This record gives sequence, C-alpha cells and structure tokens, in this order.
Amino acid sequence: MFRTSVVGAGLVALMCVMLLPKVARAQTATFGSIAGVVKDTSGAVLAGVTVEAASPALIEKVRSVVTDGQGQYQIVNLRPGAYTVTFTLSGFNTFRREGIELTTAFTAVVNADMAVGSLEETVTVTGASPVVDTRNTRTQTVLSKEVLDTLPTGKATGGYAALIVGAQLTGPVGAMQDVGGNKGEQYGEIVIHGGRYGEGIMTYDGMRYSGMNASGGGANHYWTPNLVAVEEVNFETGGMSAEAETGGVHQNSVPKDGGNTFKVYFAGTGNTGALQASNLTDELRARGLQSESRVKRNFDVGIGLGGPIKRDKLWFYTAHRWWSAQEYYAGTYFNTHGRNSMLYEPDLSRQAFSDYKFRDNSVRLTWQAASKHKVTFMQSVQDNCQCSVYLVQERQPRAPENMYSAEFWPTALTQTVWSYPATSRLLFEAGATISKQPKRIFNDSSDRAGGAISILERSSSLRYNAPDNGLDSIALNDGGDRYDQHNEKVSVSYITGSHAFKVGLVTLFGVQDFVLREVPGNLYYEFLNGSPVALTQWASPSAALSTISTLGIFAQDQWTIKRLTLNLGLRYDQFKGLVPEQDRPGGFFVPALHVDRIENTPDYKDISPRLGTAYDLFGNGKTAVKWSLGRYLAALGPTAAQLTNPTTLLVRSANRTWTDLNKDFIPDCDLKNLDANGECGKLDNQKFGTINPNRTYADDVLRGWATRTYNWQTVVSVQHELRPGVSVNAGYFRSWYGNFQALDNVLVTPADFDPYCITAPVDARLPNGGGYPVCGLYDINPSKFGQVQEVVTQSSHFGNRREVYNGVDATFNWRFGRGGLLQGGTNFGRTVTECVQPDKPQQFCVNVPPFFRPQLKLAGSYRLPLWDLSVSGTFQTLPGISIGFVGASGLVGLETQGAAQNSGTYSATNREIAPSLGRNLASGAAGVASVSLLEPNKYFEDRLNQLDIRFSKAIQVGRGRVRGNFDIYNVFNSAAVLSLNAFYPRNYLKPAQILGGRLLKFSATFDY
Repeated sequence: MFRTSVVGAGLVALMCVMLLPKVARAQTATFGSIAGVVKDTSGAVLAGVTVEAASPALIEKVRSVVTDGQGQYQIVNLRPGAYTVTFTLSGFNTFRREGIELTTAFTAVVNADMAVGSLEETVTVTGASPVVDTRNTRTQTVLSKEVLDTLPTGKATGGYAALIVGAQLTGPVGAMQDVGGNKGEQYGEIVIHGGRYGEGIMTYDGMRYSGMNASGGGANHYWTPNLVAVEEVNFETGGMSAEAETGGVHQNSVPKDGGNTFKVYFAGTGNTGALQASNLTDELRARGLQSESRVKRNFDVGIGLGGPIKRDKLWFYTAHRWWSAQEYYAGTYFNTHGRNSMLYEPDLSRQAFSDYKFRDNSVRLTWQAASKHKVTFMQSVQDNCQCSVYLVQERQPRAPENMYSAEFWPTALTQTVWSYPATSRLLFEAGATISKQPKRIFNDSSDRAGGAISILERSSSLRYNAPDNGLDSIALNDGGDRYDQHNEKVSVSYITGSHAFKVGLVTLFGVQDFVLREVPGNLYYEFLNGSPVALTQWASPSAALSTISTLGIFAQDQWTIKRLTLNLGLRYDQFKGLVPEQDRPGGFFVPALHVDRIENTPDYKDISPRLGTAYDLFGNGKTAVKWSLGRYLAALGPTAAQLTNPTTLLVRSANRTWTDLNKDFIPDCDLKNLDANGECGKLDNQKFGTINPNRTYADDVLRGWATRTYNWQTVVSVQHELRPGVSVNAGYFRSWYGNFQALDNVLVTPADFDPYCITAPVDARLPNGGGYPVCGLYDINPSKFGQVQEVVTQSSHFGNRREVYNGVDATFNWRFGRGGLLQGGTNFGRTVTECVQPDKPQQFCVNVPPFFRPQLKLAGSYRLPLWDLSVSGTFQTLPGISIGFVGASGLVGLETQGAAQNSGTYSATNREIAPSLGRNLASGAAGVASVSLLEPNKYFEDRLNQLDIRFSKAIQVGRGRVRGNFDIYNVFNSAAVLSLNAFYPRNYLKPAQILGGRLLKFSATFDY
C-alpha cells in the first residue's frame, strides 16, 4: 500500500480506442473567427477584396468584410459551424473556399490567391480545415455536441476531465472520477497547471452563471447547463486574454440557436447496478472495505426542438432534460443502533447512497431585429437536488445520519445578448444575465427535538449521529439561503484585418445570504475508542448576509505584422464588499447581535497586463511558435465580505477536554463556565461566546492597490501540422502566486511553544513497520493556552512564501482512414510550496512533490467496415493519490476535518507526549494532540488506469437518424482507490471510495 509513483502498464489496450474532440489554441470568446491574407498570383497583397463568410449557423446568412492595405482581413463573431468563404474583386476571378469547420474561440486562417479574370469565373477549393491557429495564444479544448454524443463519457464535469490533457478533478464532496455517469452532476471542478480550487469561471454564451457561494467561481453554481440545448462546451486552460479576470479553467457553454429548418433531438440512457460488475478485491477486503462503490440507478433523458418562427428573422430552440445519478458509497452504512445513539455499529444490510437529481426546462429565441441587429433571449428554470451527498468527503468519512442534502428550487437563469456590426470594421456587443440560485439545506436523519449531537470518533475519523456543519433543517417557507447574482457586459471592437482592437466593461453584483442556522444541541462530541475525550461548544444559531459589486474594464489589441501576431492586453478590476445592516439571533451561549452597515470591506483595485506573441514560423500556416504572460486575480465572492461581518467574526466555537467519569455520555459540568469544572477542562479560547471578534483583518489585506491575491502565468508552445489531418503540440507552463495571507495570533510568539517527539506505533501499515521517531511537534505553554487574538495580514511580513508550478503538455491529433481519429497526450509537472507559520517555532514548511508523475489521456473513434459499426473510446492513466501530508496540533478538539487529505493523522495521548514534553499538554492530562505520522508526497496509491469503449450503430430513417450505443466502462474492472481514511489507528488506510466497477450501458440518440 506504500508505493512511489510508477508509470502504469496496459498501454497496448489503447489501440482499441480512437477519438477526441478538437483542441484549439484560441482567444477568449463565445464565437470564432476567420482571418487571412489575400494575394494575387505574383504574391502581391490585394487591398479592397470583399470577403464573405456564409453558413446556416448565421441567422443573417452572410458576414462580410474588406481586406485592408496589407491584404489582411478578419471576420469575427462567427458561431460554430460549417462555413464557405468567398473572395471577390473586380478584374479577378472569384475565389471560394468550402468546408471550413469553425469551432468556438478558434481563428481559422484562410488565405486566398486570386488570378486575373472575370468575376463570373469561380475557383472553388475544398480542403481540410485549418488545425493551427497562428493568430492567438490561448490554450483551449473544444467539445462539440457531436463529440459528447460519440464518446463513452459522462456528460458532466467528471466526464469532461477525461478529455482534457493535464486536467485534474477536485471538490469538497468526494472523489469525482466518473465511470459511465455514476457521479452525475457532482459538486466539483476541473483544475489544471497548478491552479487552485475555486478559481475556474463558468459561463453560458460568454456570460457568467456561477452562484455567489464561497469564491463565486469553480464548482460554486447550482444552475447547470442543459446539454440538450448546448452546441459546444469549450475550456480555456491557459494564457487567457484581458477579458478574463481569473486564471483558472474557464468553461463556456455555447447554446443552440435553432435555424431555418425544424430539427428534433432526443437522447436517452439509463441503468441500474444489475449491469455493473463487482471489483471488490481480496486486498481491499484486507484493508477493511466491506463493499464497493456501485450504481443504484441512473438515467438521463432529454429532448430538444428548434426551428424558425419566421425564416431569417426569428428562431427558437427549446430543450427539456431530466437526469439523475444514485450511487452506493463504498463501505458506508447506517447505524445499527439508529438515531441518537452514542455508539456506532454499521448495519451491513443498509448501505448509504448519494442521489443527484436535476430537471431543466429552457427556451432560447434568436431575433434578427434589423439587418445588422441580432438579439438573443434565454430563460431556464431548474429543480435540482444534491441529496444525501455529503457522506464521504475528501477528508473524512461520515455515517448516513451525519449527512445533509441541498435542494435548489426554483433555480433560474435569464439572459439576453445584443450584437451590432455597424460596419465591416466596427462591432458593438452587450448582454445581461440574472442568476437566481436558492438553496434549502435539510437532514432527514437529524432529530432536533431529541437533541441529536454530532459525534467524531477520533480513532477512525468517522462522524455520525447528526450533521457537523451547523446546518439543520430549514423550512421551505424560510426561503432558504440565496446565492443570486446579475452581471452585465458591453464591448466595442474595431477590426481592420491586420489590426483588431477590443475594449469592454463587465459588472457584477452578488449576494450571499445565510438564513437561520443551528447546531443541534450547540455541541459536538469527540470520542476515542468509544470513550468521550473532548467536546466543541458552538455559539448558534447564526445568520449572515453579505454582497459584492465588481467592475472590470479591459482592452485587448491584436496586431498582425507579416508572420508575427502581437496580442497585447490590459485589465482594470475593482472589487467591493458590503455588509448590510442585519441582526444575528441569540442562543444558549451567545447574546443577540445587531450589525450596522459596513462598506468597502474589502476594497481592491488591480491592473493586470496580458502579453502574447504568435509567430507563423514558415509562413504557410502550419507551424506556430507561441508565448504568453499574464497576471490573473484570485476568484472572490461574497465570502470575502462575509469574513469581516461581525456575525461571522464572533468566536463561534471553542474546545475543551471531557472526562466522562460516570460513563453516561453527558458532560457533567457548567458549559458556560470557561474554566475547568466538573468533567470538563478549560476552554481553549477564553473569548468564546463574546461579541468581540477574535479574528480581525489588517488593512493591507482588505483594501488598496495590488493587495488582492494573484498569480502570474506564462506559456511557451509550438504547434505544428505534420501533414493534412495530423498535428502535434508541445507546451511549457509555469505559474506562481503572490499576495499570500497569513494568520497571526498576536497573543503568542514562537517562544511560547515547547517541542516534543513521539514514537510512531509499531504497525505494518506504517513505513518500515513503524516505531520511528516523529519530531518537530510543539505544544503551547499552559500560561498562554486559550489566548487567541488573530490578525490576518500579508504573509510577506513573516517570510517569503512561495507556490510555483512547472509542467509540460504534449498532445497530438490524427485523422485517418474512414473517419478515424486518434487524439490525446501527456502532462507532467508539480507545484512546489513554501508556507509561513507566524506563531510556530518551525515557521517555514516546504512541500516538494515528485516531478515525474505523468498522466496520459487518449481517445478516438473508427468506423468499422463490418456492418457499418463504429467503435470509440477513451483511456486514462492517472497518478495514484498521495497518502502523506505534514501537520500537527497540540490543541485538543482540533477540527480533524480541516486536516489535509490523507495526512496519516494520529491522536496521540498525553501519556505518550508528556515524557518528551516534560509536562502535561496545555489542555490537561486528558488532552489529545493530532500528529501526522507521514512525510508529504512520499507515499502513493497505485495508478488509476481506466478504459471505456463504445460500439455504435446508426440507422437512417427518412430525414432522421437513430444511433444506438452499447458501452463498456472500466473495461479492466480497475478498483483504484480514489480516497481513503488516513486517520490512525482504526480503519487506517481503509478506502473511502474506489473507482466504480465495470459497467455496461445502453443509450440512444435521435436527430431529425
């Protein structure tokens, strides 16, 4: 179970697999563009040539421009689709290029050589679409609806990641590696190239729909795009232009517009666990896993209808989708003793399961209001639920009684966008989006009247009996939490052909409103091997409200000078937080609190440059050398304002030891007495229950110019077309963060801590059988125990904190034979961090993971000559998860849930620590310290190898086409560990989640 990183085997099986979506290197936009240079047969550039791009994807049918003095042209704001480009100039033959397949945010370079002759004479050229973008420097993956229908992959975040080289899945709910859609629309996001969780931005038709929870980015959204209504999904993963505020993965869904022809689309699939094989191995059983992750039930049914209300004037598209995923959790069971039991014993006949349920009804109108004015309007309403999903989080297993569910209804997105090409060189665009995202949290297992209290068993890290997050049942008529936002944009573009300049403004207003919340009993209990050792007191109930307003102004300039294209951008951002006037109710431990209005908390102003170059190396559009450098800001939402809200700055919790002398599981002491009394020790924070905040924020992290956390990103890449249909790309990526924040307890110094060591237990599950010394541990001096006055300030006051990623991507795209495709690539890299701990004697910590732990992703498709069948599939080999992480605390009641995943945490008793420390722990003789037994990033689980295959048969029925699919997911029936219990000793290294077993699945689509 302790293995260093090893490149996995089984690559021969990859040759069964053959298709991946197109990968473009492009600019940030909802649309694509066509550009190039026009010359005569002597090689002289031609000015004044009329260039027209025609496509059924355009409601106006044709867009046209005129070449400038350098013979350059550029047609922007083109929707994805097939285009024909026509070049006309008096005295020359008409030149036409057909079959240009344009994807989102890709600039297809189409050059023309025109011969002297009559306009009536037309030279038509049909060839492969350009695969190298020689104008833009962005890294982007585009997934068309056809590709998503063709490949055997889940239609959600977990499925998308399988198709993006370098992408990693992360989220707070649990492991997200998808097998045939078993994870559904799980709460999580894609990160890449050393990016942080929460930095990604989700947009629909180029406008943000993220909810205003936490950072307001990444997975923080409760409205989800309906793929039946989506034409393409594109992911910008590097070198974004000045239009982007943050540097995380930007995911944009491009909606369908309808058209001049009525079209119907249907897709349906569903299955149960009866079609899934068991992958529970003897090794997993030996590690304590009694059951595997398996499908309970899932289905996905959608129908879309589009067409003209009035030809070339008003189009519509309406889409309706119902999808759900239920999955049993590996080794997680209800309590045999039922609710309100102080002890937990698994009921092996009642396995816990998650339940993701979604329903969407949407409509979109596209209106050519005048010859040059186009307006779109979209309305979507959803009824969604992440039910029973918070059972096995990344850091801690939970019993079903500890779970809670989140219901989102009515979740709605309203959007309108206007575009106006005033001339062939001047384009105006504007849009507005309103996102309504309510959230009702409930827990069916909790018995509020019975006083159910959340219990943590420290030996196994299992939480059971009641929710541990302060979120109990909230009635629908309370309205639930709100994470609403609205955002607006306006831009003006000036395009001459060799020069394209765009300037724009983006605004956003968001609200985060936490309604009344209560911790059952105002307490958490902590047991060690079934005996109480500590408790946490909570100052509940609570409620909090905060809002934000943002302003972004950007300018992006692109100059093409012969073979060189310069991309120069600059962005100004202003972020303001607001705490409205509000009241926090009182409770058992804390009085009511009134909060007056607090403005400009925080108040950030930033200017961020974006630079890039693209060089057409040989002048034939087949080889591009690219470089980009940009400064990007950390994603921020209303939580940034909530941090300074006095309702959340109160000392909400404090910990104390508990010796249950009479074994009645009731703390026999006065819990309002802060000092030791009865069975309870002294509270570790003497300000608990007061209205004075124990954490404040220094001015240097709340306001000013360039004080917001940021990161720089640079990319150097080469993209080359080996021959028609074959392209390769190699890129070096580097990113580094700045403006780190540090938490400083001003009442203590490093001198107030005493060092100690312990001896790791002797155990075959530990490195070298255990028994080794674990040092570098500290306990606070008893005279300073419970003294807390924290200040958040810039970490640069205490030292040079670093977080730097270096990595390499290498990808290829090969089109061959009868529609065959093979595409994919590899990524390897690492993030090196150096952290600052202001109050600890060991103030600096360094985390240097191995560099060469690559991932490889391949996918493809091929039409077999036999019975007109098609085979497609995907293959992934990913590094195994890390087991070790450094971290320790001498404070009793440490929230082990907050420890890093797979930390090898051990609850060391005072009896083990006192001989080295020379005294009892500051928390008392009954105290317990959480100690990490492993070094970080030294031990890993086996690699994850996953092969998914699909066999398809298409049948033409009149004007319609029916495609039937038979899928085999996880062909090798891998049981790779996705997350595990790293809390020693009980259940140590017991897998919490494993990859779903081999799954058979049938599906069908219909196009008319």
